[in-house]
Amino acid sequence: MTSTGTRRARPATMSRKALAATAAGALILGAGGAVIAATAAQADTTVTAGTFDWGFREAFRNYVGNQTGAIPPLGAAPAGTRVVPIAPAAFDTSATPGTVGNDETLPYTFPVTGEDVTSTTNLHVQAGGGVTYNFPSHTFSIAVANPAIVVNGSTKQIVADLTMTPIDSTGALGTPSTTNDVAVADVATVTTTVAGDGKSATITGTGATLTAAGATALNNYLSAGAAMDDFSASVTLEDPAGPAVPTVQVSKSVANPAGDTITVTGTGFDTSTTLGTRAPLNGQPAGTYVVFGTFKSPWQPSLGTATAPSSNRKVSTQKWAVPAASLATIDPSGSGAGIVLNPDGSFTTTLEVKRNFTGALADGNYGIYTYPGSGAVNAAFETYTPITWAAPTASAPGTGSLVNPGDEVTVQGTGFDAGEPVDVVLHSDPVVLDTLTADSTGAVSGTVEIPEDTELGDHDLVLEGQTSGTEIVVTSFTVENDPLIAYQTITTEVVDTGALTISVADHSVTLPSPHLSTDGTALETAGAINPVTVTDLRTADPGWTLTGTLTDFDGATDTIDNDGFSWEPKVVDLLDAGSDHVVSPGPAAGLGSGALLGSALADEGRGTAILGADVDLTLPTTTDPGVYIATLTLTAV
Repeated sequence: MTSTGTRRARPATMSRKALAATAAGALILGAGGAVIAATAAQADTTVTAGTFDWGFREAFRNYVGNQTGAIPPLGAAPAGTRVVPIAPAAFDTSATPGTVGNDETLPYTFPVTGEDVTSTTNLHVQAGGGVTYNFPSHTFSIAVANPAIVVNGSTKQIVADLTMTPIDSTGALGTPSTTNDVAVADVATVTTTVAGDGKSATITGTGATLTAAGATALNNYLSAGAAMDDFSASVTLEDPAGPAVPTVQVSKSVANPAGDTITVTGTGFDTSTTLGTRAPLNGQPAGTYVVFGTFKSPWQPSLGTATAPSSNRKVSTQKWAVPAASLATIDPSGSGAGIVLNPDGSFTTTLEVKRNFTGALADGNYGIYTYPGSGAVNAAFETYTPITWAAPTASAPGTGSLVNPGDEVTVQGTGFDAGEPVDVVLHSDPVVLDTLTADSTGAVSGTVEIPEDTELGDHDLVLEGQTSGTEIVVTSFTVENDPLIAYQTITTEVVDTGALTISVADHSVTLPSPHLSTDGTALETAGAINPVTVTDLRTADPGWTLTGTLTDFDGATDTIDNDGFSWEPKVVDLLDAGSDHVVSPGPAAGLGSGALLGSALADEGRGTAILGADVDLTLPTTTDPGVYIATLTLTAV
């Protein structure tokens, strides 16, 4: 038996005060996947009991529970022995079986045995028991035991002990192999919800897939990446933290600088001990201001006016979240400046945001801020969620890389302040071609003319906001003058020559003196014929063949048969090579009775081709000394 891996040890429990003090500035995942700032993580809480409902993989339950594709002679395992829960786990009889009427295809419920929930991004819920999948005719018995939900930041997994027991062809069990603490599944989304009283929590997971480690531990009976079942858990929490730490989430953290609306949600703003020190809520739960503005550090009122003067805070828009009973006190006209702070410390509101609002601090940070109202002091209520601005965009539809003086160019852009004057500037020596006005969304558009006296060469066209300082290149181009153009028409006529011709540059080929072959049976020499040019200018392009015939070799005292002469034709060059000019060399052959040097098929021979051939000559050893001459006749048809 083998065992690898260790479970994450439960961290030492911290006091609620200590944890809250060290968690400031933690990050949580906001709507749409944007990361936004929060003030603290939830306090460490021990898990004491609960249930973990999971079915491993429905397709696998059905496969084993129905013994799909059981193979003789073992065949299917008896019903009731195919899928067997390991106590204290059990079939989840409240669920629907994968196959109607077959309880062995039900998912499972595992009792939760402990561990902790430190935060929504740091938790470990351990369960006990397991389930065994027996399939003798497919040679395996697999046990999945002690599953756990483990979330550590962005890593979300199901961890379990996996035991693989081989089964031979007789049904005999082999030696089991156990791998402990295998990260069986990666989980795309884990959602944790803690009850308002902090005494319980629900955890759900979706998008689980089998890991490579899980596939290996299962002997690859399932492939890595296989979809696993979703899960849910309900747990009981011990020693829950008191009031939750104030946390803020926003619907978007990147906004349109010309103006935008952001939904702000707050939780954990328990004001039972946060009382006002001045009117209108003196001595009463003071709630929290929810504002958009530019603040510069230090800005927190709890630091005192000497350290954090009010001049460090410039508010653009503000809401005041207070208990419902105090709404009429702070907002008697019902203007909407006051919003309800629910008994559980939560609120939801919207704020209008805009860059460069009147009075915005040039050295301040744009953001959503919260801090206690009516002079109350509570540093935990002081939160900051940054707001940034969408990047500007610009384009010049229809403008190419070359522009002539006097041409008109259409420009478009976004990302400016509402109503802001925006200059259209031609660079590199800046020339303002026009000034446009951004609309309520911060967009501009218009048409400008390239001046007639623009210096020839490369230029950029830039949009420059007069108040925001936003600059963005619209397009880059080269300015050049239209060329002066005159025309001449040149004509020639090609007439059909109707000719197929061949020619050779040299009519004489001299081969080296023959030498005795290595086996001593003949005299041998070799060389090449001179190139042969075939030109076919016939319009009909009927194709052609080029053949050669050779006379016997005549000497002063003897005559040698041409049977010992052979060649290996080749195409030396196609002077007007193209896809429709194809010339093929003939096969290697003797010239005793003539042979093909090259050919072109119909519709492929028109043009000029140069052909050649390597030649070999074999002579009897009894050949008299002297000069021997033969005539090679080449015929093209």
